[in-house]
Amino acid sequence: MDKLIIIVSVMSIAYFLIYRLLLRIMWKEHLAGQHNYALWLANLTIRLYPRPMQALVTRSALNTNYFRNYESAIVDCTRAIQLNKNNAHAYNNRGYAYYRLGLAEESINDLDKAVALKPDLFYAHVNRANLLYYFMQDYEATQAVCGMALR
Repeated sequence: MDKLIIIVSVMSIAYFLIYRLLLRIMWKEHLAGQHNYALWLANLTIRLYPRPMQALVTRSALNTNYFRNYESAIVDCTRAIQLNKNNAHAYNNRGYAYYRLGLAEESINDLDKAVALKPDLFYAHVNRANLLYYFMQDYEATQAVCGMALR
């Protein structure tokens, strides 16, 4: 019985290390400009790991920033939020995807939630300022949000 526990423990640690290694390789490929390969690695990670919250958030960022696939990003972020309700990056990415699709109300709700969860998340402030400026033409609120982002 003790050998079985040791084998299961070693295999679970190896499984976790493979997951972290795939995330690290995916991030390095993304930084190197190999976005298609990074997306392939994200998809592989999501298939292998049962709770791939970080891979979902990364895939949503790739889909919004490089592939303009906003609907897929919304689905990924929603799944990541279901796994962890306190993931500010998932709220930010989903808010940005809503913003790019022209859904201002949903976007502002998600971006407000991201700022509430992590006040120092710069991109949430920037996305919120863009939303206020371009969709709502609320210039004073845009100035206030930019001031908070620069603090």
